[in-house]
Amino acid sequence: MLVLRLGVAVSTAAEVRILEWESRFTAAPVTGLGREAEAWLPTFMLALETLPESAIVALALSQPAVLGLPPDQASGLLPLVTRRYEAMAVDPVYARVPSALPYCFAATRPMKGRATVYVPDRLAPATKLLVFLHGYGGSFLWYQHYLSERFPDRVVLCPAFGISGGAMSVNYVREAIRAAEAELGWRPTEPPDLVGLSAGGFGASVIFASSLSDFSSLLVLAAYPPPAVETSVLERSNAAFLAGDQESFVLDGRWRRWQEVQRKRSKGGAGFSLIAGGGHFFMLSHPDETTAWLREKLK
Repeated sequence: MLVLRLGVAVSTAAEVRILEWESRFTAAPVTGLGREAEAWLPTFMLALETLPESAIVALALSQPAVLGLPPDQASGLLPLVTRRYEAMAVDPVYARVPSALPYCFAATRPMKGRATVYVPDRLAPATKLLVFLHGYGGSFLWYQHYLSERFPDRVVLCPAFGISGGAMSVNYVREAIRAAEAELGWRPTEPPDLVGLSAGGFGASVIFASSLSDFSSLLVLAAYPPPAVETSVLERSNAAFLAGDQESFVLDGRWRRWQEVQRKRSKGGAGFSLIAGGGHFFMLSHPDETTAWLREKLK
């Protein structure tokens, strides 16, 4: 609930809201998953209509082709995600929030955009906005729970965009931001921070490069700057990348090359950091290290 105090909107309790708006920039229906995933998709779609997100994710990880994961990664991810959903189940803010996965896996192109927004217990113009772009597999609610748990004083906006946040456009993100501001009767005094995970990290890099003035910073987890925008992103001191040191793009030397490019820039540029022992899902396997990095960057 919002109250008006001296002309400033102030929320009286933390909450999560679902946003919808008319949009021409929504994602196309899911296609091209491969023979194994396509064969299992009808069962998955039925689960989306009848099961809570925690059960849907557990079911999907039992058939990892749907999420584009090899079996060993899926089996390692399952206990980590399960613990996150267990925490959400006893959190009064998140226990009854509906999943965005049915929207992400819609059989037809949606006519409306969709986003989930976490609202802190106090909301003022100085409150900062964090926009998070999801990775492949859809907009899982645990992403937002994770971020709001660590940044409870920020508005956390999670646009949902088909099966992958990598194809999200800057127009869609701008619509989501406007929808949040209209819903809350609030407008922050600073541009938002843009955070992207995995496929969403690639998409966030492209969006950031095309609209630098729209965002205070770019933070990318488990991804790297795509070649098309590599130069423009690497020269930005308000861009930073975090990866596990067991990622393929770290092991094959690409990460070192980007660092070498940065060392040659007299005025600095994007930062690159590694989590020791981290794989692709270090956000869950190494939460303390990930949180420390995010807090350092999100000042």
